[in-house]
Amino acid sequence: MMKESKQPLSKAIGEWDNGSPDFNKVQKTIEIVKKAFNSHPTYKSMIAKGTLQLNRRGSTKKNSSNILSDDIDMHALFMGQIDLCKERKNVRTMLEGYFSKKYIVCHSKSIEILPHNDRLKVDLIVCRNDEQSIICWNSKTGKEEQFYPTIDQEKIGKRNDETNGAFLRMVRAFKSLRTQVSKSSDAEYDISSHMIECLLYLVKTRTFRKNRSEDTEESTRKLFLAVEQSVRSRLKNIVNNNDISLYKEVNGIKPLFQTKSQAERTLDFWNEQHKYLATRYTFEE
Repeated sequence: MMKESKQPLSKAIGEWDNGSPDFNKVQKTIEIVKKAFNSHPTYKSMIAKGTLQLNRRGSTKKNSSNILSDDIDMHALFMGQIDLCKERKNVRTMLEGYFSKKYIVCHSKSIEILPHNDRLKVDLIVCRNDEQSIICWNSKTGKEEQFYPTIDQEKIGKRNDETNGAFLRMVRAFKSLRTQVSKSSDAEYDISSHMIECLLYLVKTRTFRKNRSEDTEESTRKLFLAVEQSVRSRLKNIVNNNDISLYKEVNGIKPLFQTKSQAERTLDFWNEQHKYLATRYTFEE
């Protein structure tokens, strides 16, 4: 039986990072959504003033399960006191007018823009930046809901700026990789998107800077492997030394792990992930 040849890791990372094998479709889709908002005079003015931000995000909530690799998650983040229920309806009406009603599907928290031609599927969350949390409207419960701490948002944004965008690129890559590993494994892993963000946040900023150059495939591969190794080493230390209390979530307050067994399960997943990478991809190119 012929042994299956390994694939170049750098190419795979590019696909995981972009959320789709087609980078151009990702970029084009984001620009299309931005054009839709800028076609509305009020939203165009708010974007110009900075009171409305259109951000690409990973998961839409802290405990989300595996995400599909061809989805793009975005936040329409409003600053200041707005009526989220009313604003969500306004955004929906605007999107239906721009894309046509047949391409817009409303869920309890998100507005889904269906794919068409070169446009990928988008899950858009209309939300408000409050002092302590990012708030969204849940149409199922008819109430506002906190789904992302503001301090997390601010710290992740700062880390991403400090690393010239490398932090969130790696977060997206490892989230997409998680989907592949989970599909290929017989074991049950419960690794949330929030956990991946927290684990990568533990990696020192200098690691991202050290492995950064002109955004070439080579530097991306080296960065990915450095981050993967850094997290795996940290998890091994946590489990071996039983010092889970020393490690916090992005906010620096809540413990990352509640129990040692939770840390052990996370290490098991990271080891399974390493095995998945080593058996399918060439690390040296």
